Amino acid sequence: MKTYGNSNFFQLEETVPGVYAAIVKPGMGALGNAAILDLGNQTLVFDTFYTPTAAAGLREAAEQLTGRKVSYVVNSHRHGDHVHGNQVFKDAAIVSTRKTREMMATMNQNFLDQMRAQPDYPKQMEKNLEQEKDPRRRKDMETQLGEMKVFFADLPSLQLRLPDLTFEDKLVFHGSKRSAELLTFGGGHTTSDAFLYLPEEKILLIADLVPVNSHPMVAQGNLLEWIAILQRVESLEIQKIVPGHGPVGTFADIVAMRQYLEELKELAETAVKEKRSAEEISKTQQPEKYASWRMASGFERNLKAIFEQFSKAQKSA
Repeated sequence: MKTYGNSNFFQLEETVPGVYAAIVKPGMGALGNAAILDLGNQTLVFDTFYTPTAAAGLREAAEQLTGRKVSYVVNSHRHGDHVHGNQVFKDAAIVSTRKTREMMATMNQNFLDQMRAQPDYPKQMEKNLEQEKDPRRRKDMETQLGEMKVFFADLPSLQLRLPDLTFEDKLVFHGSKRSAELLTFGGGHTTSDAFLYLPEEKILLIADLVPVNSHPMVAQGNLLEWIAILQRVESLEIQKIVPGHGPVGTFADIVAMRQYLEELKELAETAVKEKRSAEEISKTQQPEKYASWRMASGFERNLKAIFEQFSKAQKSA
């Protein structure tokens, strides 16, 4: 695997000739991974980072590597660390699911408005960091603070650019070198999640449905749908994956994430059945196999969120 170190924000890794994973450098302002695909006669970029400044480096890399401007940009889902760089790709058509576009138009715009109303937010993060004693949590908070500083520096000029094209189930990009299948099996991490599959290369750009060696964020998603989506994904022929967070992975990382989510489900269901409190849930011991994953408080936070969702569902049933 060739490695390119041409940006302060990300490291480019050529998974196969013409398919580049843009793996972020933590705390620098990119936050969520992206990718560059040389389709032969066209260039496609998958996701656009957290800030326009980071995205500018992504666009430059895409143009240098393929010798042409970017034709298409895919937004995998609505979260800002995958779409805030959209405005940089002025000549490209941006593609997402219909639901993702609808959520971006409302929820993402609301987020930007809220952040503009809180100019001292990074300073508050610094105060919280000073008070944190746990070394692993401090490391995560330092990374988050770095991302937020770049975001706030870009915020005055950051414009929400919505997708130009939407699709429902499947959209195929036919290039002279390769084809890429843009798919959605519904919503797990968010209300709508899309991923890009290269059937000949057996590569999957799966975004936040599968972080590698990192706790996912489940609070805004649907755990049961997420598990079902990954079960369907596992039926595809896959050798390598480009995750939304973490290093380039393999099929085994998809299985590991599904098992992680199933473990959360089982623990939360048992806790609801035994009528435990949220305080008791927060004291659940994290399995040792996840101890080295990024976002140290992720397991505790995710278990609490699922427990609350299941408890609410039981009460309303």
